[in-house]
Amino acid sequence: PWPTATLGCVPLTDYGTPSTDELTEAMKPFVGLHNALLMANHGAVAYGRHLWEAYDRLETLEHTAKIAILAKALGGANDLPADEREVALAACERMAESLWDALTGIHEAACS
Repeated sequence: PWPTATLGCVPLTDYGTPSTDELTEAMKPFVGLHNALLMANHGAVAYGRHLWEAYDRLETLEHTAKIAILAKALGGANDLPADEREVALAACERMAESLWDALTGIHEAACS
C-alpha cells in the first residue's frame, strides 16, 4: 500500500527517440496526472513538489520494482483483497500526510 500512496498509478509511456520532442510529447499526457512514469525503452522518471520528494518517489518506484521481480521469481505475489487494500491505503495516506506536516514544521523552524 505504501508505494500506491506515494506513487499512485505509474503508467508506461510510448517510445520516443532520445533528445527529441518525440520523447517529451510521449510524456506530456501523463505529467500532472501521475507522480512517476515508465518511459518505454528508457527508464523511469519521477517528480514532486521539490527535489527530495521526486527523489523519494523514484527510490520507492525502484524498490517496488525489485520486490515485484523477486515476488514473480518466487511464484507470484499475494494481492490484498480490495477491502483490505482500501483500509491499508487510507492508513498510508494519513501517515504520509502526518510525516509531511512534521517535516514541513521542522524545515520551517530551521529556516526561520
